[in-house]
Amino acid sequence: MWLSLVCSILLPLGVVNAQSQYLNDKTKEFVVNGSALPFVDFDIGESYAGYLPNTPSGISSLYFWFFPSSDPNASDEITVWLNGGPGCSSLAGIMLENGPFLWQPGTYRPVRNP
Repeated sequence: MWLSLVCSILLPLGVVNAQSQYLNDKTKEFVVNGSALPFVDFDIGESYAGYLPNTPSGISSLYFWFFPSSDPNASDEITVWLNGGPGCSSLAGIMLENGPFLWQPGTYRPVRNP
């Protein structure tokens, strides 16, 4: 839970990388500094994170974290991963299964996801 809170506060404080594939005027507010994540001692690469409103009034929002594919042969398709259930953050799936790093049991720091 604490790591989810730290990430939701710190991730949107990004920097612009000259090699950013998806950076434009509409995405620049969501840029993540991949080399400044708490407890991660390597650069995770280009990614974007933030909150998007999911109601017309804007009182409710959805947190997202987008990682472009590292496969040069990948198509333009995007996979959306959502974990279910109250109290079950999709950040757990990113950090334990599908993201660019894995936080393995018994370790103090994450490792790159092969």
